[in-house]
Amino acid sequence: MIGDFIDTLKAIGMEPAPEEVLDMLWLAQHLDKPVLSEDTPEIKSPDEFDKQPENDLLTSGEPKKIPPDGAGDGKNDKKLQPEKDKSTDRADLYSEPDDRENEKAFIHNTGGLPFRAPGGTALPGKLSISRAFRPLKLKVPSRTKMVIDERATVEKIAEYGLWSPAFYPEPDRWLDVILVVDISPSMAIWRDTIYEFKGLLELQGAFRNVQMKGLYYDEEKKSLNLYSGIDISKSIQCKPKELLDPAAGRLILIVTDCVSPYWYEGAIYPMLNEWCAFNRIAILQMLPYYL
Repeated sequence: MIGDFIDTLKAIGMEPAPEEVLDMLWLAQHLDKPVLSEDTPEIKSPDEFDKQPENDLLTSGEPKKIPPDGAGDGKNDKKLQPEKDKSTDRADLYSEPDDRENEKAFIHNTGGLPFRAPGGTALPGKLSISRAFRPLKLKVPSRTKMVIDERATVEKIAEYGLWSPAFYPEPDRWLDVILVVDISPSMAIWRDTIYEFKGLLELQGAFRNVQMKGLYYDEEKKSLNLYSGIDISKSIQCKPKELLDPAAGRLILIVTDCVSPYWYEGAIYPMLNEWCAFNRIAILQMLPYYL
């Protein structure tokens, strides 16, 4: 049987090596049998082609008549029709409804299906920002965490006979960060950027913790209020003095576009003066430099 297979390959001009023959036989066992559809033409052997009569054009010398458009038996009319241009097919795209309860009704009315699409990063240049924060990766003696000093304990016992351990402050990160975010209407477009920036600071490894506060200006009452988060409906109002750190181990970053009225009316200046007494402060301007 294998000999016949090799003879067949040689008959069509192939001279495979023994390893190639084994690969062919192994591959043939793992290939699925092809499924032929109704439109698939029947494959005939060369012997069957030899038994077929010659073409009518060669035997009669007269060309075969082709029926005009619209004539014929109707069997092959569909094949003669031009295919529909699939490039003109379009699908409507809808934004996701805000109310989750109406999502099923929305899908039923539009006939669409929800899908997730990957979004681009809202904070470009993350690598350069991380490098800028590297100098802040300092270790200072902790004010609350202590570690036993084995060498000093042994020396104390040997010299003074005091069996009491000696301790030293554990090295700790230098600063913690508080993001004071301007939550005026003009800052709504920067919400994703602010969240990505907060995540970048948390992964930096340079700060003890990263918090986020909201700064809201009430134009009717002409008052500037500080909240525990950037979502006022889920946050509580807090006092600016809560951000003070007498040990000067806190960095306050004010994230704003400097468009709100409190920058021009001076409502924020007393708060900044109070924070500057103990903390380090910087303003992160969201708008480009040329604006």
